[in-house]
Amino acid sequence: MPVLSQITFEKEHEQGEDEQAGMNATILGRAHKIANFPGLIWKVWIIQPEANILGGTYLFRDKVSAQAYLDSPIPDYIRHCPKFTTAIFEIEEEFSAITHAPLTRPVAPSQDDE
Repeated sequence: MPVLSQITFEKEHEQGEDEQAGMNATILGRAHKIANFPGLIWKVWIIQPEANILGGTYLFRDKVSAQAYLDSPIPDYIRHCPKFTTAIFEIEEEFSAITHAPLTRPVAPSQDDE
């Protein structure tokens, strides 16, 4: 059964343009690692700029995969940040299907479809 996981944290300080550009390059590299994590279906990156809160909402194929991600070294770079929180939620699939929740990995179109 798929589960939703959420990680949020507070950015430690405002960043200048150069520091932000360096951070974006680091995050881009992490995004590729996250995309290939076993059991991950998708991740939505979230931000609440006025509160300086960042994070992500993840859909994993099961709770074991979600917990393995939270226990992995991937989130280590933010564990020290203020207000770092994690949670895993079970999904109510029947109602989620009614409201169009994407609970499976999208299938890429084949080259024949183009």
